[in-house]
Amino acid sequence: MQLLLKSAVQPYSSFTIRVLGYGKFDRRVIYAKPVFSAELENLKKELDRITLETDPRKLQNDHRPFQPHITLAFRDLKEKYFDQAWTSLVDFPLKDEFSVDRIHLLHLAKGKWLIKESFQLEG
Repeated sequence: MQLLLKSAVQPYSSFTIRVLGYGKFDRRVIYAKPVFSAELENLKKELDRITLETDPRKLQNDHRPFQPHITLAFRDLKEKYFDQAWTSLVDFPLKDEFSVDRIHLLHLAKGKWLIKESFQLEG
């Protein structure tokens, strides 16, 4: 998988992500909302292509629309505090941008996401 991922992202150059506001998935995830861009869409399509080559079952049953997001709270936010956390974001408007120059392959270990490998965008 790592070799496929490295070859897939190799043609991509660094790009800028703009973030504007917050979103949520039900009462379980709060995230920052990146502004949709062609770079994100193209990268997603390439990652889907690799996934289909390596394990097509992973995409067959996933009918969710592409929703780029930056998770801010998930497992660390207890459900009883969700509404309080969500409404408090009104006091912290979010508008920012940052450069993306690498992609990280993550794995979950003991409840935390850890970087397994990083791939530089050198295109």
